[in-house]
Amino acid sequence: MTKPIWNQILFYQFLASYTKSARWLDLGCGRGTKDPALVPIRRAMNETLYVGVDLDFESLCDCNESSRICAAGFLLPFRDATFEVVSSNMVFEHLENPCQVLEEVRRVLMPDGTLVLHTPSSLHYSLLAGRLLSSAIPKRFYRNLVSRFTGRNEKDIFETHYKANTARRLSELATKCGMRVTSFSYLDTPATFRGRIAILEQFVCQFFPQAMKSTIFATLRRTP
Repeated sequence: MTKPIWNQILFYQFLASYTKSARWLDLGCGRGTKDPALVPIRRAMNETLYVGVDLDFESLCDCNESSRICAAGFLLPFRDATFEVVSSNMVFEHLENPCQVLEEVRRVLMPDGTLVLHTPSSLHYSLLAGRLLSSAIPKRFYRNLVSRFTGRNEKDIFETHYKANTARRLSELATKCGMRVTSFSYLDTPATFRGRIAILEQFVCQFFPQAMKSTIFATLRRTP
């Protein structure tokens, strides 16, 4: 398993401030938090209830969380107003209809609940290049290439749509689905390359606008 990059660690640290004494739904829990860098943060979250949901059954079978359910984000098997916090870590880029998922998240959130969201920015240069490449070569070759480049298992590389992955688009969708963005920020991951190319990449990236940074952190709340 690859070591989590620092923005993943920051996301879990940020999420921990919301999960204390809370009923928490982990939307797209995948294989859980097995990496040693994430385990101590996970232990300190101190929620009163945890439920992990993922549509990929194979990932759930390998998940280290005991409470997990195989379900789609647009059809959650929970009563209204069940959770105080819903988290979504690197999931929204895969949603073909993110508004359906936001509506379900709104339904299962308590009136003062929060959705804590972490997802790639669709304007980041590496994602723009990847999307062009994925449309030009067969999917199996693309997954193999991404696996070699990132160190991720091919089984963990899923189709992406990027329909909620800019500040403007996320705000529009939230408003449409009865929610509002309460905080929003961009973060960069470490350099993609190594050696002299990494130095050049870091130099060039400092001139990019905020919207071209690699990942998005956002919180959303229900509107009355």
